Amino acid sequence: MSNKELNDLSASTPSPLERAGERPFPFIIGITGGSGSGKSSFARDLKAQFSDDEMTVLCEDNYYLPKDKVPVDANGWQNYDTPAAFDHALYITHVRNLKLGQPILKEEYTYYNPGVTPAVITMAPTPLIVVEGIFSLHPSEMQKLVDLKLYIDADLEARLTRRLARDAVERGLDRTDVEYRWNNHILPGFE
Repeated sequence: MSNKELNDLSASTPSPLERAGERPFPFIIGITGGSGSGKSSFARDLKAQFSDDEMTVLCEDNYYLPKDKVPVDANGWQNYDTPAAFDHALYITHVRNLKLGQPILKEEYTYYNPGVTPAVITMAPTPLIVVEGIFSLHPSEMQKLVDLKLYIDADLEARLTRRLARDAVERGLDRTDVEYRWNNHILPGFE
């Protein structure tokens, strides 16, 4: 095929989003990686390239179990960095519903902050759906639903630095708390 024929073909070929309407289901991207690796930032930056009618992002953080159901370690600390801390059954159900063209409602996760009233998030089905979180691809059922899997990798020291900054601001945790969780929950769970 000549260069002109290739250019003519690519010019007349619809983009994946234009073709998405022809597909019987949306294209689902799964983003995972260690705590503090940049998953949420990557998903947020990716979402900024699309309209709300083109892409929906489901953050695994919004699927934490109620605080009294989160597993506790041998020292009595709640472990939020284990697959058992999430309601993956609901997460999978919501992805399936979006895939079937049904909107979903979900209360946002507020890090158990008693001073914050969680907003109810409405998510509409779109041609592109992103699922994002440390264990978002852990359930085998979720792996089967996802069309493209991305792993975000980052240096351990950079991840800890990000986690310290984020948890101080968003969760009100001090350095001792973050370092305990890092050494006793995050690193063992990541390895």
